[in-house]
Amino acid sequence: MKPASGVLDCNNLPDQYIFDVINEGIDLRYQEALHELKGKFEDLDQYEEAVEELNDSWASDYACRLVGDWKKTQEGRFEIDTKGKHGWAATYSNENGCILVVEYSKHTTRCVPTSLCYRRADTGGPCGDLDSQDPNGEIEAYTLPRVFFED
Repeated sequence: MKPASGVLDCNNLPDQYIFDVINEGIDLRYQEALHELKGKFEDLDQYEEAVEELNDSWASDYACRLVGDWKKTQEGRFEIDTKGKHGWAATYSNENGCILVVEYSKHTTRCVPTSLCYRRADTGGPCGDLDSQDPNGEIEAYTLPRVFFED
């Protein structure tokens, strides 16, 4: 069976570098706003002006981002890029804290299961709690490279 997604609280990481990576991520709320604009304008000039206005005024208290290695398909959806430069792909949300869910990585670790709040989409089983890594843990989970966990 493939590893589970790994879940962690970004505030538990010693290096603030993760927030630089998160800020470089794909803002899904912004992408949704762009998609909504496309349907409103037939004239390209009006659309480009509306995009410029959106860019000038964009602010969101709630962030939902794709972080690490993601690519956009021809259909306009995002998928994990397993050949990307980071070697991992995650989703980030600050709606209930500062949560990063590692969906894919070249790195795995053993850890304890997460609470019932985080379930695997593919099996319904638990995700791995990356804040509680344990060499004897019952879950093998995708994780970030070690550099993110070092002081």
